[in-house]
Amino acid sequence: HVVDHDAVPAACFTHPEISMVGPTEEQAIERAEKEGWTLGKSMGSFRANSKALAEGEGNGMAKVLFNKDTGKVVAVHIIGLHAADLIQECANAV
Repeated sequence: HVVDHDAVPAACFTHPEISMVGPTEEQAIERAEKEGWTLGKSMGSFRANSKALAEGEGNGMAKVLFNKDTGKVVAVHIIGLHAADLIQECANAV
């Protein structure tokens, strides 16, 4: 059994919470250039998350890095309410 270390999530239990899975954006850019694929990036604000707004925590954000050629999720970075909980589902995509 081989462990894919890119798929192991991490979190910082600060306020706001910070979580990540996969490489940093800089590492993903380098990997895409080296392997010859195009890196895509999608960012979303917690202002669009009704739960975060209900709890007065609408200042968070999530960033998804992906391979534009295949659609494969490469990394996810989250800052905001329950980021440590949310990253678990994202790790399944990586």
